[in-house]
Amino acid sequence: MHLKRKNGRGIFVTIPRVTQDRLSKTCFRGRDKRLGGNFSIWTLPHDVILDPVIQAAFLESVETALKKGLAQNHICVEYGRTVGWTSTDNASRYAPSQLETFSPNRHSTGLRVKADQVGLRAPKTKKVTVIYELAHIGGKPVVIIRSMYPGRYVGKLDGDISARESCVFFGWDHPGEI
Repeated sequence: MHLKRKNGRGIFVTIPRVTQDRLSKTCFRGRDKRLGGNFSIWTLPHDVILDPVIQAAFLESVETALKKGLAQNHICVEYGRTVGWTSTDNASRYAPSQLETFSPNRHSTGLRVKADQVGLRAPKTKKVTVIYELAHIGGKPVVIIRSMYPGRYVGKLDGDISARESCVFFGWDHPGEI
């Protein structure tokens, strides 16, 4: 997709198929599914980027990243209304007996609310995080979306995330607030 920057120049934004496929199983599972990490107002990753509120903040972030020469960056936007259910929450809200250790990926560990804790629902959120990379192809900047999710930015998924970011996770099938 092409987006128009403030300077009038266009910038190409792409979401690799592998990213779209992964997000369709975690964050875009249908607007009616109240589950941790799921969006409730968008059905596709492109819908998020094309939303005028997100797009304005995203393009501003991209412009700053281009000026600073940053290859990898992220943005967390406060949308103004609920966008879905976050897959993380503040660790201080949970007792150790409600949590279990898990690995979000092969490079990281964290704490997750146990699946049997159905009374502890994934919170609604107004925040949207988009993680992206800048590349130059044919001398022109290209934005590659690497991830996006409802909720705050929790840092790179490397090492012990719960200790570093003081957060706990919810499983993808964990019920969200009503």
